[in-house]
Amino acid sequence: MPDQRDEQLAYCALENLEVVREFEDAGYSGKFLERPDLDELRDLVATGGADLVVVSKRDRLARGLYAGYLKNEFKRHGVELMALDSRTEDTPYGALLENTLDNFSEFERFMIADRMRRGKRSKAKQGKLVACPQPDYGFRYDEARDGYEVDELRMALIRRIFRMVGVEGMTLNAVARRLEAEGIPAPRGGGTWNRPILRKFVLSDVYLRHSYEEVTKIVTSEVAATLDHSAHYGISWYGKQRHTHSREVRVKDGKKTYPRIKKSVDAPREEWIGVPVPDPGIPQEWVLAARKIIEKNEKVSNCGRRFWELTGGILRCAACGGAMATNFIKPRQIGYYRCGKRYRLGKHACSQGKNFRAEETETTGWEFVSGILKNPQRLRRGLDEMLDRERASASQGPGEEEEVWLKKLSEHEVQEERLLDLYLEGKLEVDRYGARVSQLKQARKTIEEELGRIGDRASHIEHLEQDRDALLNHYSRIATDRLDKLEPEERNRVYKMMNLTVLAHANDNLEVKWILGGDPCRDNATLLPDSCRTRGT
Repeated sequence: MPDQRDEQLAYCALENLEVVREFEDAGYSGKFLERPDLDELRDLVATGGADLVVVSKRDRLARGLYAGYLKNEFKRHGVELMALDSRTEDTPYGALLENTLDNFSEFERFMIADRMRRGKRSKAKQGKLVACPQPDYGFRYDEARDGYEVDELRMALIRRIFRMVGVEGMTLNAVARRLEAEGIPAPRGGGTWNRPILRKFVLSDVYLRHSYEEVTKIVTSEVAATLDHSAHYGISWYGKQRHTHSREVRVKDGKKTYPRIKKSVDAPREEWIGVPVPDPGIPQEWVLAARKIIEKNEKVSNCGRRFWELTGGILRCAACGGAMATNFIKPRQIGYYRCGKRYRLGKHACSQGKNFRAEETETTGWEFVSGILKNPQRLRRGLDEMLDRERASASQGPGEEEEVWLKKLSEHEVQEERLLDLYLEGKLEVDRYGARVSQLKQARKTIEEELGRIGDRASHIEHLEQDRDALLNHYSRIATDRLDKLEPEERNRVYKMMNLTVLAHANDNLEVKWILGGDPCRDNATLLPDSCRTRGT
């Protein structure tokens, strides 16, 4: 924010400090450490590029226990952290005060989230919609954005879909092909209609007409009193799922990205809150008939009862980098790999529309890999290089980092005991005690997650070492004829041990990358004559 930046620059000018660089993680929450500018700041500190880090507010750098973790990390590199809103002495008392501020910041975030959750549920119980970025197709938000109005143009298409499925008996695939042939845009843009979208329409209760009597069994009496006894309503359910968000660091083409990851789990049925919406005007019998038609639909498996040995992210589209999906043509008994992103999202999502014959692609990949397995010296060289890179990727030793978090855990346990003493002595009210316990539980969870992450990192390297030994001790000793007869499942396991990636190009080229460095695995090494190339990473 401009005022925070001005405050920091004023402090630097007052103290005659040279500003080496400014960092700003706009759009990223301080509750996550996975942020691009924060990563660059930590790298700058680790390489000795700064002597002091100045922030206007401690919780702008990181919230909760992460702030203390970063301060200790900076301190190990001889760099001081100066938070202008909480200047403390470098004494045990100062450390205690900082821990208190960090815990209060985490508690504040927890209380804000809890109030927002309660507020949304209260709004839904009042018969008002909790607005999402996009309304259900066929509706639009009213001016207050807490109710629906029918969008007649789009709702006419919804009614047509239900008629095609429920009355005419068309399959969802046939409906999708019809809409695409007519050039009707899909709900999220583009011209591709797919089964999940249509299935979601059929199963959504916003399109199922409910009588007043049916609605009164779902909503509160206060909401029912505002409804028209002679009208019909759809039902929008709030709270069907619980969502959690996190950040991940991913590397693509040598560049870091920080996608926000959303995970959803279904909530118990009794926690759902029904909100009445205007009558969609679709005959109830159409909706029920459409649901009956698709209820026996099973999720189609396109694997054709074969094991696809290049699945699991091994074979990827060279155009977009996405994992290749599978397709099995039953009448011809032929399997193909195709770009999964293009198949799911449409032609606009990826330029490569080529299908790759599964048997030929898998044979080509295995010929390359088996050639490596038959050369133990080449295999060991590549595996050792991979392990060296993994060990060097950690900015500090796992034991040192684990010690920091174990110390935090010890301090946390002392706080829990002190809190319980205050409550038992009658010096703390029940409400304040309960809120504080909830906050401490959240803080403990953060500590345990970090300790688990450290353990996972060490375990990952240990598993890599085990995979290396397994490859060297087992596959390099297998006779040549036996190696060529490994089952697809076993080949897939070998590929994952080798961190193998195969990029499929539109011109039929297959570009193979694995853990070996660029020197032993040279560019343009041929897999198939004049058609494939390989290179190491």
